[in-house]
Amino acid sequence: MFQYQFLYTVPEFTDYWLSKYGKTVRVYILGETILTSDHHLIRDILIGPNSKNFTSRMGNNEGLQNIGMFNKGIIWNNDKKKWKTGRMAFDSNFTSEFLKKTEYISQEKILNEILKLNKSDKIKCVKNGHLNYQIDLMNFFRKITLSIVLEVCFGVSISDDDKDLIIKSIVDYFKAWEFFLLKSNLTSSIFFPNLHQIHNKAVANLNKNISNFIDKYLKDFEATPFLSSLKQSNFSDEEIQQNILEMILAGTDTSSVSLYYTILLLTENKSQYELLVESLHNDPNSRFIDFVLKEALRILPVGPVIIRQAVDDCKLDGDIKIKKGTNIIMHLARMNRDEEIFKNPLNFEPERFNSMENEKEKFFPMG
Repeated sequence: MFQYQFLYTVPEFTDYWLSKYGKTVRVYILGETILTSDHHLIRDILIGPNSKNFTSRMGNNEGLQNIGMFNKGIIWNNDKKKWKTGRMAFDSNFTSEFLKKTEYISQEKILNEILKLNKSDKIKCVKNGHLNYQIDLMNFFRKITLSIVLEVCFGVSISDDDKDLIIKSIVDYFKAWEFFLLKSNLTSSIFFPNLHQIHNKAVANLNKNISNFIDKYLKDFEATPFLSSLKQSNFSDEEIQQNILEMILAGTDTSSVSLYYTILLLTENKSQYELLVESLHNDPNSRFIDFVLKEALRILPVGPVIIRQAVDDCKLDGDIKIKKGTNIIMHLARMNRDEEIFKNPLNFEPERFNSMENEKEKFFPMG
């Protein structure tokens, strides 16, 4: 198990064991662990009667300390009291009034980034003997989503140079997160000393950039509901910084990668692209764009696996006994490509969501 747990990413070793032994496999990774792509089991964990029993997340405490998430922030915080306080701050932005404001800001930021495109944002290439320029689409989307998150959640705009620094450090931080999540310091420093050093620097770099962002731009902690909620909490300065970091992290990367995958699938499926253009031309409020986004998330979810840990003993999907502390790794990507749930699962067919019954019990793009 060592080679799979530590040499490969969580999605990679989960995919290996499930492809070898079936939809549900019991292994030992930081304790008893269930790997699954079974739709019924995943549904029970995420939205079933016992879903509140799976609010904790598995991870090595030393590894979580290395990335700053041990009992801090909300993404991987198993301190329930602090998690609830942080979650309230995150949820404070999601009012109907604020969502309307977000829509307006999004349109403005998209237009601004399009107008700012220049040769430095493009990659030179030669095609048929002619010099052309290609856009780094992923980076372009990251600039847009970061701009939106900063304006909506913090009430600020920042310089392009500072934006580039944060984006680069976010990308490197995700690699560090993946590396440290299941590893103790002993494991990572002895068996992977070079990577240990590289990823520690990446975490430190993002924290430095976020600290500089706070000092330089956040002068008014009443500017947005999110900042106001953080100010009113009993969080330390370090905990406030981690919550700010995670808001920027989640808001920037998840959305940009989802958009990138959607465009990628549309370019590979021209007929669906043409249907989308036609539907929006006929009706700007067409639901077809929602179907396109859902289908992209189904085929290429941003997080192919999600990880939980049982808070107490319970039973799932009838008679599966789960002990307190059992880790569960759910492979959403495999589940969303299951022929028992989705007909022609590898085909990009947004129309499937127009007639899907019990969508909330079948479709889990993230958790």
